[in-house]
Amino acid sequence: MPGVSSDVKSSALAASSIVRLEQDHERNLEEAISLSKKAVEAGPNFSSALGTHGYNLFLAGRADEGITYLKRAIIANPRITKNYHQLALVYRDKKDFINAINYHKESIVKVGNDNTLLSQSDRTTRKGRYQYELAKTYSISGLEVDTISLLVEAVSLNQTIKGLLKNDFEQNNYFQQLSGSEAFIKLIEP
Repeated sequence: MPGVSSDVKSSALAASSIVRLEQDHERNLEEAISLSKKAVEAGPNFSSALGTHGYNLFLAGRADEGITYLKRAIIANPRITKNYHQLALVYRDKKDFINAINYHKESIVKVGNDNTLLSQSDRTTRKGRYQYELAKTYSISGLEVDTISLLVEAVSLNQTIKGLLKNDFEQNNYFQQLSGSEAFIKLIEP
């Protein structure tokens, strides 16, 4: 549409990219990348577009290029915690656990000041998710860290974590080192 600002156009394209990816990740990844690329072209300093494009590139197997865009997204708006979170996931996939842990921690610390999370409820549930992912990264890394306290708080902040935790334990073999812990068993019980 004529007269639409570059920020609005970039925002709409980034949102469209996210929607296409969520509709069917496997089938729509290339279209999602095309949309996020157009979003970056429309708003080269628009954090959400940069972050969306970076994560899409990672999903397409282009992690190093994705990292570059995610870092640009953080510079463009350091308050958006989703970018820290996604960058942590990319580093975790690359088995760069130090960077993954550090970016997870950044997302947790900054969640209270995230200008994209509009309610306290959004902040609380997002913080729970970020804490869960940090605990999961510790588990995957093999570092001996007390993840029980992170998991207990994550579940208390976001009840959907309980199902994720149970599935990750039973189906994906995460958190196996906690299988003898009574506190952990209580977390995954219905």
